[in-house]
Amino acid sequence: MALLMYVDRFGYQHLLAFAVGLELVLGGLRLEKSYIFKESPLKYLRDAPYNLLDEICGAYRPQEVMAFLRSEIERSKGYGNAVSIVLSKGVQGRYLNALLDYFNLDGIPEGDSWVLKGWLGMEK
Repeated sequence: MALLMYVDRFGYQHLLAFAVGLELVLGGLRLEKSYIFKESPLKYLRDAPYNLLDEICGAYRPQEVMAFLRSEIERSKGYGNAVSIVLSKGVQGRYLNALLDYFNLDGIPEGDSWVLKGWLGMEK
């Protein structure tokens, strides 16, 4: 739904960066919690007082939505805890392994800024 709203509002401007940013926000939830159910993304979009859908509706430029996604990625605790996840083991490990492959990284960097740096590099 968020992707459709974004395209309806901004067309294809920065669409790949938006899609990856959205995936990173939802992926942060996956890494933060041991169990994720199919309702979790909907709950994330629905329950926040000011959520991504509100941001898309109120934004004048795609950069405003990207700034919102950036703040959500920075706020996520999942990527900071990634060093404790065993790669390729379980859902979290497989997700993290796929993410590292996507960003061409050999291992999990320290801290949580690595995912943000990889994503911001796409926007250019």
